[in-house]
Amino acid sequence: MPKNISIIPYSDVTSGMEDDSTRGSNNKDLYPRSIRGFSDNLAIEYGEGNRSTYDDYNILNKNLSLKDVVKNGQYDSSYLESIKIIGLNSDHLKLKGGDHEIVDVEIENGGSGYSDGTLTAEDSGTKFLANYTVDSSGAIEHIEIVHHGAGYEDEPTITISDSSGSNASLKAKLGVLSGSHVEAHGNTAMLNLHIRRDSIGNALIKSDAEIDATKLGNGDVTNTELSYINSVTSNVQTQLNDMAGKIIGYTSIGENSFHMSYTLTTSFAVPNSNMKVTFTAPTSGNVEIMAQIYYNSSSSNRYFYLGLSDSSTYNTIGANYEQVVRYADETDDGILQNFWTITGLTAGTSYTYYLGAKINATTGYLNWGGNTSGRYCDFIMKAVALP
Repeated sequence: MPKNISIIPYSDVTSGMEDDSTRGSNNKDLYPRSIRGFSDNLAIEYGEGNRSTYDDYNILNKNLSLKDVVKNGQYDSSYLESIKIIGLNSDHLKLKGGDHEIVDVEIENGGSGYSDGTLTAEDSGTKFLANYTVDSSGAIEHIEIVHHGAGYEDEPTITISDSSGSNASLKAKLGVLSGSHVEAHGNTAMLNLHIRRDSIGNALIKSDAEIDATKLGNGDVTNTELSYINSVTSNVQTQLNDMAGKIIGYTSIGENSFHMSYTLTTSFAVPNSNMKVTFTAPTSGNVEIMAQIYYNSSSSNRYFYLGLSDSSTYNTIGANYEQVVRYADETDDGILQNFWTITGLTAGTSYTYYLGAKINATTGYLNWGGNTSGRYCDFIMKAVALP
C-alpha cells in the first residue's frame, strides 16, 4: 500500500502518535526516534487514511518506506538534506526557504455584494495579482490569476479590492509547480519538474527569448512554417473567404433529373423558385453573378431578356441588371450564359438572388436538365468574389 512521508518538528509529536514499536501497521503512523543534536525534525511514514493529520506539513509522496530514509536508526545526512528542501503538499510542489508562489486561490465562500475587481496578497511575498468576477448577487464566482507573485513563506491573506461586499472567504494555495515527482537515486533525491501551464505569464518571457516553434501547441509546427505568417496583416480565414475569384455561392439544377421546360412571357418572372444563388458578401462588397440555361426560339426576331430578383416572385434588384442576352433572327436554339457585376454590397451580409426571364413576343422557351442522351444543359447560377 502506498505510503506518504512528512517531515515534522520534534516538538509537534503528540502522545496519540504511535512509536516505532508498532511498525506502522495499517493506518498507524511510523516514525524513528529523533536523534537530538543532529536534527529536530522527524520523518513520519503514514497511510493515506491519516493524511489529513499532516496537512500543515510538507508531504513527500515517494511510495517509499522509512527504511529507505533512515539507516541503522540514524538519518543519512545527504539524503536527509534532500528531503528537507523539498516536499509535496496536495497537488502542489512546495519549496523550503520561503520562495513560494500563489498557484491558486480557492473560493471557500463567494460572499455577497461585491463588484468585479482585483485580488492582492502582500504579506511576506510580492506582486501577486488576480482578477475576479461576481454573479448577480455579488458573490465571487471566478478568479483569474494575472501574476502568481513570489517569496511567500506562509499562506497570505487575500485582499479584495471592493470593500463594499461581505462574507467572502478566499484561500491562497502556495507552491510553484504542478505534476512534479521525486525519485530516489542512491543517497540523493532527483526532482522531476513539469512546469504548470499557468506558471509563466507573458510578462515573464523575455522579448529575446527566441522560443522554438516546436515548443508551441503540440509541437508540429516548425520555425520555418511559423515564419510563413510573418507578412500576414489581417485574419487569414477572412482572406481565404474573400479571395478574388473564389466561388462563394453555387446552384445546379438538372443533373440526372427529368428535363424541364418553361414558357416565356413578355413580363419578367422567375421560371422556377429554385433558380437562385445564396452567398455572403465578401469584404470588398463586390461579386459576379453568372446564370446558364438553354433557350429555344420557336419564332424569328425574338429578344431574350434575363434579370436578377431578390424574391421568388420577381422583384428586380435594379433596371440596369435587366439585360438583352440573345437576339434570335431565326428559330434559334442554344445555351445562354450571362454575367452581372454587382458592387457596394454589405460585407458579411447574406444575399439571395433569383433569375428572372422574359421574351419580347411569344413564343419562346427555357429548358434545362435531362437524364437521357441529347437533352439540355443544367441550370447553373453562381456567385464569385471580386476584388
